[in-house]
Amino acid sequence: NVFEEEKEKSQIGESPPTAAAPGGSPSSFVPPHPVLHWEARKPCLAVVILLNLNCLFQYPNAFAMWYWAPDPPSRPFWIVPVFLLLSFGCGFAGGINFLRQTGKHKKKYPPPPEPEDDEHDE
Repeated sequence: NVFEEEKEKSQIGESPPTAAAPGGSPSSFVPPHPVLHWEARKPCLAVVILLNLNCLFQYPNAFAMWYWAPDPPSRPFWIVPVFLLLSFGCGFAGGINFLRQTGKHKKKYPPPPEPEDDEHDE
């Protein structure tokens, strides 16, 4: 059966079937969609991880500011610059990664062409 061959191909990592094969049940049809694949989710996951790291690197700064608020000279000098740079770096990398992936998406999936207006000369 052609449908079973396509199903086996999709299970071993090849592309899923794009149409129901003759004799195949329509309920087992899986349409190909880029969001369903892991490769399509990787860029989004990278951006989410980088932005979460951005937030996590802010916690040591907040702790340092609140804990040593009565006596700022006793605060270790390296805490603020190190964690602030790490935080900014993660935010910057997440934004650049997002913009880079958005550009690839536009190249891969161009917008549909504009409908042509048929103007009749009367």
